[in-house]
Amino acid sequence: MSEFPEALDGAICAAAAESGFTIARRTNSTSNNILVWWLEANTRRRLEFTLTGDYIDVIGYKDTYPFSPKYFLYLEELIGSASIRFNPESEWHLFDRLLLSQTRESYRQQVCACIEFVKNM
Repeated sequence: MSEFPEALDGAICAAAAESGFTIARRTNSTSNNILVWWLEANTRRRLEFTLTGDYIDVIGYKDTYPFSPKYFLYLEELIGSASIRFNPESEWHLFDRLLLSQTRESYRQQVCACIEFVKNM
C-alpha cells in the first residue's frame, strides 16, 4: 500500500494540532487515508484525505445528530457500528484533489482551506 507524502502528512498533523482536532489513520481496510475530525454541538465534522493512486481525494463531511454525537460515537465504539441502528443526517462534498508532489507549505495552505470549507458546511 502506498504511503502518504511526508510533506502532506506533516501539513495535516500541524493544521489539526493547531486547531485541536483529532486525527485517525487508515480508518478502513480498503484505503490508505487520514481522517481529521472534530465535534461542534450536535455535529461531527470530518475531513478525509484518501490516497487514490496519482492524487489524494479530499472529502468533507458534516454529520448531524439529534443531540451530542459523543453519545452515539461512544455506543458505536462500545457495541459496534453494525449494532447501531441510528445514522446521522450526513452531507458530503468532494472538495479537492491534491497532487502528490507539492511542498509542505503548499499542502498546509490547501489543508487549512479544506478545514475552513468543512467548518462552513
